[in-house]
Amino acid sequence: MEDKKRFYIIIGGPTAIGKSSVGIELAKQLNGEIVNADSRQIYKDFDIGTGKPSPEELKIVPHHFFSFLDGNQRFSAFEYMERASRIIRKITMRKKVPIVVGGTGLYIHSLLYGLFPEGKRDEKLREKIIAEGEDKGWKKVYEKLMEIDRKYAEKISPNDKVRIIRALEVYYKTGKTLTENFRLTEFPLKEFYPIKIFLNERRDKLYEKINRRVEIMFDNGLIEEVKALIKKGYNEKSPAFQSIGYKYALMIIKGEIDREEALRLMQRDTRHYAKRQIVWFKKEKGFQHFNPSDLEKIMNYVQKEIKWKELSL
Repeated sequence: MEDKKRFYIIIGGPTAIGKSSVGIELAKQLNGEIVNADSRQIYKDFDIGTGKPSPEELKIVPHHFFSFLDGNQRFSAFEYMERASRIIRKITMRKKVPIVVGGTGLYIHSLLYGLFPEGKRDEKLREKIIAEGEDKGWKKVYEKLMEIDRKYAEKISPNDKVRIIRALEVYYKTGKTLTENFRLTEFPLKEFYPIKIFLNERRDKLYEKINRRVEIMFDNGLIEEVKALIKKGYNEKSPAFQSIGYKYALMIIKGEIDREEALRLMQRDTRHYAKRQIVWFKKEKGFQHFNPSDLEKIMNYVQKEIKWKELSL
């Protein structure tokens, strides 16, 4: 394998920005294959509420890492790093271009900088942290994390209970902060050159896209999808059900809120999630920012980066 082929492209950005469309266009022009970096689109059967590419889009170019995991199973960022790294190497060996597409910042961070093996979950320790959050309030628990690991805490939302619990669990178990563990970790793709692209646009335009996307999810049968998932035996507390859309669809089915209120709340929460994604990616170094409509500029930048990489070897 020639060294000049050892690069991969990352397309990150907030939800609904148009990452999939840009990824497919680049793959068509560069003989590429898409590698998913969305932590919810890995689950099979959970399609509408996770905003997966359509069946038609999936046929245009090869896609990897979509719909392969049972919705009741947990899947860590470390597992993602290991498996996605192998896929990227296999794509490169076929003399194709790997294009990583998604908005899960920790997945993308894991490919760029690596993660450490987390080991088995400590359920008793987690229960203790959760009990503290419920007793004293999650704001207090987040403040504790700020004292322990300010650098990591500033990357996540004070409302991100999953990552707060994980960060404290790692610290209590290892005596090292997540930031320190990250620093001591080897890069999983150290022989590859990443071409990093971040898609974003004016906030009002992005919010219009988000609001419309949520409407389309409901129009395309989100409620029916959730009913079918429950019939299949999926537990509403399963990891796959933690996507924003499923929470409110379940509330409609239970008669707790109506469709109009669910739509409003889902649009609001998705906008908030997009803001957190933007903050995360802005803290990651080396990403070149583009409007998703600037396909020509994106392609020119990628080709320039590829040429620079080849000349520098």
